[in-house]
Order: sequence, then structure tokens, then C-alpha cells
Amino acid sequence: MGNFRDILTNEEANAAISAYIAKKIRQRVKDPKVADKLVPKDHGFGTRRVPLESGYFETYNRDNVTLIDTLVDEPIECITPHGIKTTRQEHEFDILVYATGFDGVTGAYDRIDIRGQDGLRLKDAWAETPRTYLGMLAEGFPNMLMVLGPHTARGNIPQAVSHSVEFQAGVLRFMQQHDYTRVETRPEKVDEWTRIVIKAGEGHCCRSRSIPGRTVSIATSRAGPCAGFWATMAMARISGGRPMRSPKAATRNSRSDSA
Repeated sequence: MGNFRDILTNEEANAAISAYIAKKIRQRVKDPKVADKLVPKDHGFGTRRVPLESGYFETYNRDNVTLIDTLVDEPIECITPHGIKTTRQEHEFDILVYATGFDGVTGAYDRIDIRGQDGLRLKDAWAETPRTYLGMLAEGFPNMLMVLGPHTARGNIPQAVSHSVEFQAGVLRFMQQHDYTRVETRPEKVDEWTRIVIKAGEGHCCRSRSIPGRTVSIATSRAGPCAGFWATMAMARISGGRPMRSPKAATRNSRSDSA
């Protein structure tokens, strides 16, 4: 993905690399039927988290390892005292490890009953799609700063988080220095940034979300180089870093010029 920039923006290029990965999986897994089950069918390479593995696929060549397709061949019926019972048989285990997946980016926010102005629930406000300014502030939820919320840049997460933390620490310092007690993004800034995020993802192969209960495809991160995102944060610092009115007025109007 780092060597070929069009893998995530060009469907033909993504299909080519996906075919290459599928070929390599079939070379490493001896049983053709098992190999076929391990080849992704519902997404292209890089559009979901890539298994950064060493010897993972060779594991399926071992005599004591069996791959059971519980989505298609043998749906799980229940957990038993001895293991797992599927529609075909009971599989006995000494240890059962759960790996059920997760609802990334917005899932953690949905599971907390976060309330904003007038009792507005964040989950309801984001029912159709997340709406943020720089992925750090949500309209109607003052003083809620998100370090790695939806619409921020992804990639090297520790580095992305570092930039977000530095930005938000600057906002808090500005508020403290000027006696502000509340920071809230302006609605027009939310509209503008959400449009930018959606537009940036239009030509991206990572558009859909395979999350049960989701009825629409939502944009959860800003596609494109992180440098562009950082430049936008720098501009926000410049334009919002000067007090345009007295701290008392800013508190009364429920707006901080840092956002």
C-alpha cells in the first residue's frame, strides 16, 4: 500500500493486488478448499485491517488445526460445557477464545449515553453519519474534545493522536489563559468539514462498513495524506488563536474562538 498509491483509490489496481494476495494464500495453504475460504470475497486488499502475520496461513496446514466456516457451512447454535455446537456437530475444546470483531471509530461513542445541549444524544445526532469539525468537536456537544474521533486522519495512529493532543492542549491553554469556560464548534464549520471528509472519500475503495445494524455507508475518517489534515489544524490555530471578544462575552455566547 505504501509502494503503490492507487491501490486504495483505483478499483482495477485494487483488484490486481487482491488477486496477487489470493494467489499467495493459495500457494501457502496446501488444501485448496481451505485456501479458498481464507481468500477474502467481500472486500479488496487493504480496505479492511490487513493481518500483519508471520506463519499465520501455514497454521492451517497443521494436522491439529481445522477451519470451520460458521458464517456459511456451520452456523453456531450455542456454547456448550465442552465447546461449541454448530448446526452439524459439537466441536470440543480445552480453551475457547472469543474474537467477535468490533464497531470501529463510532462504536465506542455509540455505547456511551453522551448527552449534549437540550439532552441531545450523540448516538441520535450521528444516526445517519458522524458530523464533526476536524474530528475533534461535535455540534451541540460543548467541551467534548475527541482525541481520535471520526473524521480525523488515520494511518500511523500514535502520530495522528500526537497531533490531535497537541492541538487540543493548545485550545485548553488558550481557554485557561483567557478565562474561557466553554468551547464549541460553529455549525458552519461542521458542515464544511463533513463535506470535505465525504468528498475526500468518494474515490476511495474503503467506503463501506460491514457493521450489523448499519443501513448506510458512513464516512468515518478523512482519506488522503495526513499532512493535509495537519495543515488544516495549523490554519485553525492561526485563525482561532486570537481572542476576538472578551472572555466574559465568549462564555456568555457559548463560543470559544479556538474552534
